[in-house]
Amino acid sequence: MQGLLSFKLWLIITGKLFNAIFPTVFVLMLFSWKELGNAWKKPSFRLLVVFAACELGSRLFIFFMGMLFQGRYLYSLSILACILAGAGFFRLAEFAGPYLKKIRLPISAAALILIVVFAVNAGKGLYSVNDKKYLQIIPELVKMNCPPGARPVIVTELNDVRMGYYAKAEVMILTFAGRPDKNVSVKKGWYIWKPESRPVEKKALPAAKSEEIGDLCQALSRFGGENLFVIVRMEDQEFKDMFAAGGAEFNLKHLKTFKDDKRKPISAYQAVRKQ
Repeated sequence: MQGLLSFKLWLIITGKLFNAIFPTVFVLMLFSWKELGNAWKKPSFRLLVVFAACELGSRLFIFFMGMLFQGRYLYSLSILACILAGAGFFRLAEFAGPYLKKIRLPISAAALILIVVFAVNAGKGLYSVNDKKYLQIIPELVKMNCPPGARPVIVTELNDVRMGYYAKAEVMILTFAGRPDKNVSVKKGWYIWKPESRPVEKKALPAAKSEEIGDLCQALSRFGGENLFVIVRMEDQEFKDMFAAGGAEFNLKHLKTFKDDKRKPISAYQAVRKQ
């Protein structure tokens, strides 16, 4: 109940809604009210509105339940909004017609509106926002530092096998005790598992595991040499302090630490050859 009364949460969901639906749709909907009033008399239109209300209501329910909610969950509403906004197209053309005649454009108001709508929608639709910065940075680091002819191996806290696809590398997942992982629960130490082990009921077949952080570097040597890369969700010093606290040797070369789009640190390392 408190969530429903939160002004901040309503601003967030409103922002997601405006981001999912094209701005031209909102403009056309302003000019479609009269036509929508006439259409309301038809049962088929009322059924469409009820469906749209149920769709929006279910999305709001998921959002206020506090579950993970992304803007793409609202994309289906953009299709329904386009149906409602279509009635406003010719109303807008009638409204803009007299003004366009004054500037003597060689095209009709309807044609001009179509061009503007297409241009605005294309600008928004073709604008690429990469919310997974690591999918670009990590494969680049791997390709730059991997020895020629060797297939890279990535051991990562980020449960996203796509980085392996972009880096042409084998991927294994690393989970530390006390750190969130929906597939594996580690009470002490660490756990390395392969994505293809298909975790069931929070259980996965381990590639390696130990209750001691100091065993990690030795275990990593089983999977590769300088072609092995480790990715963790923490600052460089925080990761090194984990080894220092256990009196363990740290045999990884720090390549880069960067912030993801949620301003959380991600650090990348490469295994070093023993002298």
